[in-house]
Amino acid sequence: MKNIFKLNEVWVVFEPNERDLNEIYLVKKDADKVCEDKLKAHYEYYKKAFNSVSDENFDIQFNTVYKHNLCIVITLNDALERIKDYIEEMSTEQDESW
Repeated sequence: MKNIFKLNEVWVVFEPNERDLNEIYLVKKDADKVCEDKLKAHYEYYKKAFNSVSDENFDIQFNTVYKHNLCIVITLNDALERIKDYIEEMSTEQDESW
């Protein structure tokens, strides 16, 4: 069976602190929309959690610190490379039983 997709033409919404790839997208625009929706939900959550911070300061903090650590749209190939790098990094920090 022939591969009909190249890994660099398939998109994922990757959450850097996660290692799961639950959905893939054949159209980058679809992945961008899902990521945008997730970011809005995170924004609202953090906005409530940090309600004592001014709107301006919160927006700066969210856009410079949190946003890029919550979700990004990357190719499936790039996501697999990041997961592989993570596994290799963790395996060097663990003993043989890991």
